[in-house]
Amino acid sequence: MNRRNIIHIISHINRSRTIEAAFSGLSAAKYRQEVILLHEQPGPLPSILEKNGIPVTFITYRGKKDLLSAGYKIYRLLKKKQPDILHCQLFEASYLGLLAGRMAGIPCRLHTRHHSTFHHVYFPRAVKHDLKINAASHRIIAVSENVANVLRNREGADPGKIRVIHHGMTLVDFIRDPEIRSDRMKKYGLKDDQWKIGVISRFTDWKGITYIFEAFRIILQELPEAVLLLGNTGGDKKEEYMKILGTLPRSSWRILEFDPDPRAMYSLFDVFVHIPVDEQAEAFGQVYLESMAAGVPGVFTRSGIATEVLRDGENGIAVPFRDAGAVATAVLQLYRDGNQYQRISRQAPESVKNFSTERMISELEMFYDEL
Repeated sequence: MNRRNIIHIISHINRSRTIEAAFSGLSAAKYRQEVILLHEQPGPLPSILEKNGIPVTFITYRGKKDLLSAGYKIYRLLKKKQPDILHCQLFEASYLGLLAGRMAGIPCRLHTRHHSTFHHVYFPRAVKHDLKINAASHRIIAVSENVANVLRNREGADPGKIRVIHHGMTLVDFIRDPEIRSDRMKKYGLKDDQWKIGVISRFTDWKGITYIFEAFRIILQELPEAVLLLGNTGGDKKEEYMKILGTLPRSSWRILEFDPDPRAMYSLFDVFVHIPVDEQAEAFGQVYLESMAAGVPGVFTRSGIATEVLRDGENGIAVPFRDAGAVATAVLQLYRDGNQYQRISRQAPESVKNFSTERMISELEMFYDEL
């Protein structure tokens, strides 16, 4: 059987376990893959992919000033290589890659849509570009039903173009480890009897961080030894949110450093909180699945993939949007009710076992074969 030539175009990615697993896991007997990476700096991704036999072409892209030059380079590469399938991921890669692919006459063009209503809410002028991307794609992969609904109902994309393929992950990578927990507790000066509330989220409005801060103030009234542990705290609101944190007792919170071991942060947490501000704020929300896979009982709003997997009281606790009081009540409920805590801790990993890397790769190969 002749191998199909696939060129992937991705933008602004340094590391992505999901993308790395998908590309590296595709059958080498069926597909010959290449990657075009658009970014300010190459980062570690090219060497990771090249170790798995996937060549990478790096194109410098720092923003709008590189739009024309990057687009022309992509066009020349596609015109020369003429892949059977062009697969673009993330906004700039999809915008430049699909338009260049159409000009180069690539017969099959598709993109994976990774964002939900972000442009609709925060950058309305960018929606017209999303519509161009949708029109230039023969097929669209939505990472969740939430994204598929935005494509169909808010952007008028042809339902026949859309296929939902959920992200996958290596679930065992997130199982909590007592030795790692002990080591990281020493690192951050934590004690066994402190109730450790975990958050892994960028500091930006739609993640609901300010409601977590409000909830934590309430929690401290009953549990003065509780500690708020915050990971992945980059974002456009970091300076503002750090000032808010500064109004809390300094001993009551920690900023966690990046840790390459995916178990590290979840091993620290006693409970996990993720509360985006509306149903469509998250396109996917991988931390929902990661925390469930780790067996960390979570307090969640139903956004992104949580609209499909969250079962209140079984694999997590659902709370209303923008409701700090409800978040505090749910966290304290888990603290007081050991039976519920243990039940959720046991059932949560089972509820996400279908979100595996193997399932994602299998569905992606089936999709490519249909094309």
